[in-house]
Amino acid sequence: MVNRLEISDEEWGAIYPILVAHKPVCMASEPACRVFLVAVLWVLRSGAPWRLLPAAYGQ
Repeated sequence: MVNRLEISDEEWGAIYPILVAHKPVCMASEPACRVFLVAVLWVLRSGAPWRLLPAAYGQ
């Protein structure tokens, strides 16, 4: 079963170069950026407020 809450390596490979090319995007590290993006997607998909973000996604 596919975990819809995660970004596959293939998807990340397509997204990351776009983020790097966009200079206003500030990243601490590639892994931290990926976790943050997954957290944002979780909030958008669930409709929950940021404060209810599961600890696994950086809260």
